[in-house]
Amino acid sequence: MHRARRHAGFTLIELMVVVAIIIVVSVLAVRFYSGGRRGAAADSFARTMLALAHQARQYSMATRSQTRLRFVPGAPPVVFLEQFDTAAATWAPISQTPLPADVQLCVAAYATAPGPLTPTCPATSELRLEYTNGGVQVRDGSNSQVCPSSGSLPCTGISLPFGTTDNAHQYKVHVFGLTGLPRLMDQW
Repeated sequence: MHRARRHAGFTLIELMVVVAIIIVVSVLAVRFYSGGRRGAAADSFARTMLALAHQARQYSMATRSQTRLRFVPGAPPVVFLEQFDTAAATWAPISQTPLPADVQLCVAAYATAPGPLTPTCPATSELRLEYTNGGVQVRDGSNSQVCPSSGSLPCTGISLPFGTTDNAHQYKVHVFGLTGLPRLMDQW
């Protein structure tokens, strides 16, 4: 009698099933992690914006001088932290932060309390938040005061919306005008 010999190994169908499973898992992993990287740049920039607003406020109070955040649209958009040099009567840069490639600044909203926004994106004009002893005033690119619209009282509040260009991630930093304290929110 002849005995049938069985060879140890896998059949072609078993190998094809394993390869198909590996392909499906790898496609899902790539989609998951690539989406996370896009959002990570926006998350990081949101924390940076909050830190810059805190830094401008603290610097203004510590040095008893004017400090400002200047938002400049362009290619690429940049946020400048500057201090007013009274001797030279000019603004001296402290730091500059370019926006990540997939993040855009939107038009600011003037409000007393942080609430829902429907901003226009991207912002096309320069904006300046000027801190004086913690309080905030807002000026446009031509140095006209826009918040408050008149008088010497500080601005009651401003929301600075920004997000990814595909609107998958939306943030705003709301700065309370009387105290200059910023607050980060993850939705407009």
